[in-house]
Amino acid sequence: EPANRLQVLADGRHMMAYVDGEPVTESWIADTRFAEATGVGILLAGPGYGGRRFISRFEAHPRSIGMPDNLDMGSTWMRKGDRIVAADDFGGAASNLEGRQTPIGALRWSRLMGSGVIETTGEGAARIRGTVDEPCPDRTAYCVDWENPDFVDLEVTIVPPGTGRGQKQRSTAGFILYQDRDNYVTLNVWRADYYGGASVSTFFKFGGFEDIYDAIWTNVADRVYYGRPTRLRVCCDGERYLVFVNEEPVLYRAFRDVYPDVERLRIRKVGLLANWEFGNDTGSRFGQFRARI
Repeated sequence: EPANRLQVLADGRHMMAYVDGEPVTESWIADTRFAEATGVGILLAGPGYGGRRFISRFEAHPRSIGMPDNLDMGSTWMRKGDRIVAADDFGGAASNLEGRQTPIGALRWSRLMGSGVIETTGEGAARIRGTVDEPCPDRTAYCVDWENPDFVDLEVTIVPPGTGRGQKQRSTAGFILYQDRDNYVTLNVWRADYYGGASVSTFFKFGGFEDIYDAIWTNVADRVYYGRPTRLRVCCDGERYLVFVNEEPVLYRAFRDVYPDVERLRIRKVGLLANWEFGNDTGSRFGQFRARI
């Protein structure tokens, strides 16, 4: 005997019926009279086949299902700074960043690690000293002291070197959040020839231990590109961090997602970074540094 499959969809505002997967009308029917209805049923009307009607495999599904309280993770952590504590537009004559004082906040830059150089250009920017033939020799960081260990909001404009792929340029420029020599987090953009996209990458050293393969990164495609200014921003409260590229959130993690037993990072210094990520920086530029709480 022939059988047909009937399906009725109703969202409280509109309704549609389907027979064997085909809609019975060209458009949905607007009807809000049963928006608060809580029951369904079956109505049989009209002559049946041979005086009998056959119904099988009845199903009814709710419009929505509430999430159990123990599965509600809440909203994503989102905290930004609203007061500038330090700022530097890197104006003035060309010189090593070492010893320079931020025009806003009067915090003094000092080289925290590495043998590379970050220097002002004399043209309102700072740059990582490096070229394709002689890239920055190692992970190098210049920092200012930070007096609010429980939160920082850092922002800077980064311009990767070069103008396009195929020039052997590489950018590993970014930030460092530093507690002490055994506990710090590095964050950098990454752009190089041997991969079609770009990334924002984070690396962790906790308790004196660092493993590059524990890195957390995200592909940001051409949001970071050679010769193009990119606004990088990170907000961190010592337990989790949120990264923005041109004000678009691109990466969020809690440190305990990576190391479940890690203690809160106490942020004592913050600053600019030329990182190592499968290679070294060949001359990225920085502009418009801002540090907020």
